[in-house]
Amino acid sequence: MSLGEALHVAGEDGVGRAKDWLERTGRVDTCWTAYDNKAMLTVKRPGGGDRSFDLGGVIKGGDLDGHVFYAEVKRYSDVGGQPDMYKEYLANCYCMLLPDPAKPFEFMWITWHPFSLTKWGRLCTADEVESAVADLKDESLGADAVVDRTHCELVADRLWLIVLSAQQERLSMSDEMLAEVRRAATMGTKR
Repeated sequence: MSLGEALHVAGEDGVGRAKDWLERTGRVDTCWTAYDNKAMLTVKRPGGGDRSFDLGGVIKGGDLDGHVFYAEVKRYSDVGGQPDMYKEYLANCYCMLLPDPAKPFEFMWITWHPFSLTKWGRLCTADEVESAVADLKDESLGADAVVDRTHCELVADRLWLIVLSAQQERLSMSDEMLAEVRRAATMGTKR
């Protein structure tokens, strides 16, 4: 198997595991992956060269009921190139909200290994979004575009940084338990 094929298989495995974990929280209704429905995950970038997220779906219940989420998944065992990929992800999130900032979108970065530890607490801030978009402005927005601080704040408010582990995956609800929870939730709405 070539290196490219191996990376594809590892990427698809990571996306599948993240999808399973999200679904087993009982809070995610529908999931699409870049491997089965890339069109649902495509980001139109004004600067050209559309991109896509790895995973997406709809959140159920609570204050996020009906919100659509888009996720980038990195199943790494070390830092790898995550800092640069995270910057690209932030630019993609910025572009995804450009057509309609009021859309109820959430943006998740799901990884198995933390990165950028010296600024970990700032990775989901408007400053980080603004810096990433400014660095990638020509390719994501176009050379003449201006980075909007208010839009960066909007994106930052919707960022999620999730670190998974094999142990955490094992604590997810089983198929049987999830079915019981869903059955109980459905019974409660039929009154």
